[in-house]
Order: sequence, then C-alpha cells, then structure tokens
Amino acid sequence: MKQEHINALRTCQLLKDINEKDFDVSVTFLNGIIKTYRKGQTIIHFGDSIHAVGIVLEGQVEGSFLNETFNEYSLARFTTGEMFGEALCLIEEQNSPVELKALVSTTILFVDIKPIVLRQTKNTFAFTLSKNLISILAKKNHYLNLKVRLLSQKSLRDRILMYISLLPQDKQGFRKIPFNITSLSSYLGVNRSALSRELGRMENEEIIIRSKDYIKIND
Repeated sequence: MKQEHINALRTCQLLKDINEKDFDVSVTFLNGIIKTYRKGQTIIHFGDSIHAVGIVLEGQVEGSFLNETFNEYSLARFTTGEMFGEALCLIEEQNSPVELKALVSTTILFVDIKPIVLRQTKNTFAFTLSKNLISILAKKNHYLNLKVRLLSQKSLRDRILMYISLLPQDKQGFRKIPFNITSLSSYLGVNRSALSRELGRMENEEIIIRSKDYIKIND
C-alpha cells in the first residue's frame, strides 16, 4: 500500500486506535479493494445496490440526492480519510437514494463492514473496528438530522444563518465556508443567484461580515 494511502488511513475514524502495523491485516479482514476514478466519474449511481463502504484515500467525493421534483442537491463532501455508504451497506440497501461522484481524480478503498457486525473473528482489532463503526454511524446520524433541520427552514435568510451558525468559528468569530457559491447553493438547496443576492443584502444590512471564504454573523 502506498505511503500516502497509509497516511489517509491514519485519519480514518474506522481505524482509530488500531496500530498501524495492523492496517494491512484489518484491510484484508474487511475484504478491501482499491479503485481509482477520474474527475467527474460517477462512483455510485442513484438506484445502485450498496455492498461496500468507501474510504477516500486520495481526492474528493460529492454525494447528492434528488428531491420530489427530481432536482439534484448536494448532500455532503468526503475528503481524504473520510467514509461514505456505511449505513446503506449495513441495511443492504438495494436502491441507493444518493449519487456519488469524484470531484477530482480520486482513489477509494472499498471495504466490507459486515464481518465487524457479525464478529467473524477473534482478532483484538475487531472490537475496536466495531466501536469505531458505532461512533461513525452516530456522528453521521447527527449530521443528517442537522441537514434536515437546515433544509426545513422556511426562508432563505434563516437557512443561511443556520448554516453559518453550524460552522466552527475562530477567536474573532469568523467561520470558513468550505464551498464556492455554486456548491453552497446546491448544498442549501437554493438558486445560486438568489443566494448571491441574499448574501449581498445581509452584508449591506450588516447582519454578516464577509472576507473571501470567511463569514461572521454580527451580534
């Protein structure tokens, strides 16, 4: 395995507290397979069956879903060391409600997490894998609950303010926006032009302060 791939696995929550010397045996235990995708290539299509969890070793992946009018909205982005598909894999979802695409040239390690759940080994790292998986699922559930709350906000301004408030802030109260305006509009499920106009109005009304990729809500 490449050194950069090992470095990515060091940051993966599934392998948290597992000794690096056990990475290879852990990946083998999980039937790991590495695949590479070109920029823009679809990794999982809407309706695909989900049989393995993806761990991003290099690159970036975007997950999106279709609303009731079949408009596509960004759900989440996954970068080096992050996982996707664990919940769908566990419930053996036969029709994926999300689509995943490579935003850049991307390498992914696909693993089968069922051996963790079925406890098919007495290896000491199996318990750690199981504990980490439970933690990951809990965090993803919390994230999705927040996303539902965000999209349920009636006004665009409320949606923007709630999104900003969920971002970590520095000592000056500024928060880094991890998206460009197009990606942010997709994530918030709104029109790009409407988002730009509303951000401009909020800035003029001194509700927010903007500085490049950073934004602050005025008290």
